[in-house]
Amino acid sequence: MRDTVLREDGERTFLLVFDPGDRIMETLTGFARDQGITAGRVMGIGAIRQAELGFFHHDRRDYEHWNEGHRDGRSAASGTRTAAFR
Repeated sequence: MRDTVLREDGERTFLLVFDPGDRIMETLTGFARDQGITAGRVMGIGAIRQAELGFFHHDRRDYEHWNEGHRDGRSAASGTRTAAFR
């Protein structure tokens, strides 16, 4: 993964470019930890080979996961999410 700072005026904005084969959440979480980031907004666009998405059910206090298999091994993706890192 490569990174650069796009803006630093009270809020920091980074551009991250992931390499083929990078595990996105592990790499992103490691980057956040190294930068001292505990919460932020994540926006992304790109192509992925495989993804597992999930969301937290507040009433059940549990995550529901969704894993979409791709027949050809490629998929385009984009999204915006608020994230908290531990």
